[in-house]
Amino acid sequence: MGRKGSSIDLLPVDIRDQVLTLLGDPRCTQLEVTARINELLAGAGVEERVSKSAVNRFSLRFEKTIKRRDEAASVAEMWTKRWGNLPAGELGQVMIQMIQTLAFDISAKLQEADLDADSMPGTIKALKDLSVMVERTERAAALNSERIEEIKRQEREYAAEAAVKAAKKGGLTTESVQELRRAILGVRT
Repeated sequence: MGRKGSSIDLLPVDIRDQVLTLLGDPRCTQLEVTARINELLAGAGVEERVSKSAVNRFSLRFEKTIKRRDEAASVAEMWTKRWGNLPAGELGQVMIQMIQTLAFDISAKLQEADLDADSMPGTIKALKDLSVMVERTERAAALNSERIEEIKRQEREYAAEAAVKAAKKGGLTTESVQELRRAILGVRT
C-alpha cells in the first residue's frame, strides 16, 4: 500500500499549522519555510524532514484551496445579489439546478480519474455520496414543483373567488359568474 497524503500532511498538527502560517507570510520564501520547518522538526525530535518540493506542492495545493474558497465566496455574494430577492420556490429551483450541475461535474471528473486499488474505496464512497446527493436533489425538485403548483392553485382560487364576488355585485347571471370562475381556474367545460 502506498503512503497516504503528502509529507506535509503527515506532520504533527502544530508544525503543519506553522507551515500554513509561514506560507501565508509574503516575506518567507519556500526555501525559508522548508528550513524553518526542518528546524522545528529537529527541535521536536522528529526524524523526518520535508523537502522543498513537498513544501512547493503543499503551497500550490494550499493556494488552489484558498483560490477556490475565494471564488466560492465571490459566487455566493453574486448569487445573493442576483437571486436574493427571489421567492423561496424560485431560489430553490436555482439551487437545485446548481447542485445538479455540480453532480455532473463531479461525475465527469471521476470518469477521468486514474483509479487504482488504493483510491477505489474513496471513489466508491464519492459515487455513493454523489448518488445520494442527486437523489435528494431530485426529491427536493419534485417537492419544490409541487409547492409551486399548490401556491399557484391557491392564487387562482383566491382570484376566482374575488372575481365571483365582484361579478355578483355587478349583476352578472349565475351562469356567467360560473363561466368566469371556470376560466380563471383553467377548468374546461
